[in-house]
Amino acid sequence: MNDRATLKAAVRRLWDTRPCGAKNTTAEPGTRAFYEEIEAHRYREEFHIPLVAEFGDHPGERMLEVGRGLGTDGRQFVTRGANYIGCGLSFHSLILARRGFELFGLPGTWVCADAEYLPFRDASFDLVYRHGVLHHTPDTERGIHENIPGLAAWW
Repeated sequence: MNDRATLKAAVRRLWDTRPCGAKNTTAEPGTRAFYEEIEAHRYREEFHIPLVAEFGDHPGERMLEVGRGLGTDGRQFVTRGANYIGCGLSFHSLILARRGFELFGLPGTWVCADAEYLPFRDASFDLVYRHGVLHHTPDTERGIHENIPGLAAWW
């Protein structure tokens, strides 16, 4: 296995074993309290995210979140009308993110995908969102250029 593939496998294992934000709750994974505690902590500690991401400015837009973690930011976009697709390397996090959307009665589509090689045609989205993602991929430059159309990049 080459160095990039080894690194990418390690990143996948990291997020499979430690989903983003899960360390900030003692609630049982997959429960409503689990998602609520993670969300409260995230926006208390990173209060700038709602201001910068402008969650409410994208009703009706087709959006892709690259590195969706547990879907915390994605739920904010969807509750304000965005049409959501969340993707990331971790299948375990995908299952937990999907569960969070279900608990809150929100629609979403889920793809296990690599930020460097997204399975979408160019210009498929009105908005591409990512926060704290690209520094986890071996080829950051490719990750940036892979999802430029409709770019809203927070890394």
